[in-house]
Amino acid sequence: MTVFGKRARIGGVWPRRERRQKYMKFTKMQGCGNDYIYVNGFEEKIPSLEKPELARRLSDRHFGIGSDGLIFINPAAEADFEMEMYNADGSRGEMCGNGIRCVYCEHRPEK
Repeated sequence: MTVFGKRARIGGVWPRRERRQKYMKFTKMQGCGNDYIYVNGFEEKIPSLEKPELARRLSDRHFGIGSDGLIFINPAAEADFEMEMYNADGSRGEMCGNGIRCVYCEHRPEK
């Protein structure tokens, strides 16, 4: 498992004088050849409607961070947390074995 950078600039397409820049903390990990960008949904509040476009932009290997997808670790009502996964094209993924492997390594209980 490999862990990379910690901050990314996210901004929209606004006129030059109104351009806004926001920063978001992230972790990039790879498991068995698939690399994903992980965002802590407890700290970073991204509106649900913006997540597919954010996944497309950040996953772009030429102009973004580059990854196979974007995974949010969010609070959950019935568990400690939930994994919300988006593929590189912005579509919602139901399950990701290599992605959940990295989530476990990052959030496993202390022995």
